[in-house]
Amino acid sequence: MALKVYFFGSMDESKSRNEDDDKAEREALEKRARGVIGILLGIILGFTGVSWGIFAYANCQHHPNVLGLCVCVSIVGSATAAFMSCLQRVSEGWELADGQQIPKPNNKERFNAKIAYFLLFRPFLGILIGFIIYFAALGHVPPFSLAFDFKQPFNSTSLHKLLFMSLVGGFFAKTVLDKLKEIFESLIFGNKKG
Repeated sequence: MALKVYFFGSMDESKSRNEDDDKAEREALEKRARGVIGILLGIILGFTGVSWGIFAYANCQHHPNVLGLCVCVSIVGSATAAFMSCLQRVSEGWELADGQQIPKPNNKERFNAKIAYFLLFRPFLGILIGFIIYFAALGHVPPFSLAFDFKQPFNSTSLHKLLFMSLVGGFFAKTVLDKLKEIFESLIFGNKKG
């Protein structure tokens, strides 16, 4: 018995060590989640302030200011979606590096170390969406051309429509980009699946 304990260790020690490792990893995940939440909140508040500043003080008769607004508002939408996803995952629990779920396993998505990077970079999808919406409206691509008429002088109603589309587009940035990718693949390669 003593040799078994010497070579293989005590079962109690092994269990204790694993629980300590799990606790340390869970604490690291909690710390990372707080960091991600703080950064996303900072992005939301910061770009909301920048958007408000451009909208309130810049001359929205100039296209660069409108483009800047579209991009900033899309970043706010995309960061908000990432923020909500992060909060939802944290509320469901933790997924450790070995796949163990805390609390007990279920089919709900949980916060883990890998998703933190995606959540932090998701607001940058809003930059692309802002450009897409702005240039689609400028190029009279339906339905974006309905929101904003660049031939006429800018008015607040059409600008509000464009910014609303930018905010919603940013919020659904991942879905919008996936759909655009599908559209372009079907145009270029046909309806081939596989």
